[in-house]
Amino acid sequence: MTGLIYVSKASHPFDMAALEKLAELAARRNTALSITGFLYLQDGRFIQYIEGEGSVVTALMERIEQDERHTVLNTVQDTSVVTRRFPDWHMRPLQHHDI
Repeated sequence: MTGLIYVSKASHPFDMAALEKLAELAARRNTALSITGFLYLQDGRFIQYIEGEGSVVTALMERIEQDERHTVLNTVQDTSVVTRRFPDWHMRPLQHHDI
């Protein structure tokens, strides 16, 4: 199992409605791929954590990097994940007031 976190900068403004729509679409895809994690937005910056089987996480990250809605600034991958940190979150949107 692999966990991956990245930071990116939005290419256009995102409000909570746009974030929820994005997370809803991602949750549907992630459920099919057995991916879990969260998506956090504050001041035009995203932080996303995804976890799942290594090859699936790698393929998903390649797709994420091609998304024109943002520019990925930094990525950190942890291949030593033993159990899921967010087993029931196929993609939960968070903003700074949620934490």
